[in-house]
Amino acid sequence: MYGRRGQAQHGLDILVYEDDRIEPNNRIGIQCKHVQKLSFDENHGDSIVKEVQKADQGQQDIKTLIVVTSLEANKTLTDAVSVLSDQRIKEGKFSIQIIFWNDLCNYINKDPELSAFYGQDPEILELFFKEIEDLIKDEKYKTALIKLNLNKFIDQYNIIFRCKKLFLQATCLLGLGDFKSLEEVLVELDKIKWEESNYNSLKIKWLIQTDIV
Repeated sequence: MYGRRGQAQHGLDILVYEDDRIEPNNRIGIQCKHVQKLSFDENHGDSIVKEVQKADQGQQDIKTLIVVTSLEANKTLTDAVSVLSDQRIKEGKFSIQIIFWNDLCNYINKDPELSAFYGQDPEILELFFKEIEDLIKDEKYKTALIKLNLNKFIDQYNIIFRCKKLFLQATCLLGLGDFKSLEEVLVELDKIKWEESNYNSLKIKWLIQTDIV
């Protein structure tokens, strides 16, 4: 943490060093913005330009300023930040990056320890499932299955999320043609009495495939 509440932080909440190398040219400043609205350069309210100006006036020599916000991803804001960052790099000044709530959730889901720690948040779990569903749409069944198997936290969660994980595992196994493992997962779903049209459709596909095989 950089300073404490009440002290002038010049737009910096956290200071870190890239690759843990404690050198001035490796210092990264992070500004956290839990706000309802964040503009690029409006005079009123919170804005990226204001945070950059604060960091410019501070005593910390940083290579990058990362603005982390609780807001959903915004293409217009991202593009404006990229243009400003490129311009500043040409001028020999620190670069700028913006990270949205969606990005944070994705970072958490990619790290097993963070995923286990924050996994109790339903919103983060939903984003995890969306990532799996996207992989399945692209027929990347093996990658999706590995990610599902690594996420042990969901097994301790409520019945809906447990069933969703099992259903996605079953979908991957069907896509991979692993009918023996698929049957085991379907047995687990039957124990829970999971009754959804998608599940019934999956069972029909399994029966058809096993009959063909």
